Amino acid sequence: MAANYSGRQGTSAPDCPTPDPTRPVKDHLAFGHGPHFCLGAPLARLEAEAALDGFFGSYPHAVLRDRDGPPPARLRSAVVNGPAELWIVPVPAPV
Repeated sequence: MAANYSGRQGTSAPDCPTPDPTRPVKDHLAFGHGPHFCLGAPLARLEAEAALDGFFGSYPHAVLRDRDGPPPARLRSAVVNGPAELWIVPVPAPV
């Protein structure tokens, strides 16, 4: 399975085609399943958590560059499900 299944819970959520990282049920197939489960999944989750905590700890008021414009173009890929690019304006925390 590929990362484009992340946040999609199949039959466990009525709106399963819509990715939602805040869902309490995390039985998606982003890191595979059963014998095909990715052995690096715990490390990948830890690295993502550390990177996001570090970024938002340093820039708690970061915003998308064009919040009022059209949504970013989607990346057409069987591996990645997300925007082709996402510009973020880092706004430092007040001193």
